[in-house]
Amino acid sequence: MRAPAKTFVLFLLCLCGLHFGDGTASGEKKDIGLSVEPGWLLIGNVPVGQLYDMEYRTQTRFKIRNDSDKPRRYSLKADRPEKVGVKVLKGYAGIPDPAWFWFEKNEVSVPANGTEEIKMFLRIPDEEKYRNQKWAVGIDVEGKPEAGEGLVLAVSPVFYIETEARAEVKEK
Repeated sequence: MRAPAKTFVLFLLCLCGLHFGDGTASGEKKDIGLSVEPGWLLIGNVPVGQLYDMEYRTQTRFKIRNDSDKPRRYSLKADRPEKVGVKVLKGYAGIPDPAWFWFEKNEVSVPANGTEEIKMFLRIPDEEKYRNQKWAVGIDVEGKPEAGEGLVLAVSPVFYIETEARAEVKEK
């Protein structure tokens, strides 16, 4: 009898973000910026039909860093990679239903020069055809403009999902 495979997660905790500076009258530089972590993630051996709590299974939360001198609001949304403008690695397809991946909150407020951490969840329906799959999900993090602002920042990391493998699958 074969021992059950362990869930694994490979992190490339690269920072994914944008920073802009503006010159002030005194010549001082003030930065406004947005970065997220992880900027890329591989979630492997995901069981189908079960809730996959990223914090519980991998001690991972999604982090948003606000490098602005004032508080900012950001919206979070999982979507197909092509909808958020990211390319995926060869061998991966867009996730069939982006609603399978979600955050504990769809909008967060991040204090000035601060970080907010958000829990992430995944649930693949319990169907044979979802085993042995390799998908990508694009994450859309977009700033919400405040009154009088014309520029908002956004980033779009990509997460890769590999469902549990099974030697014999009855349905492709």
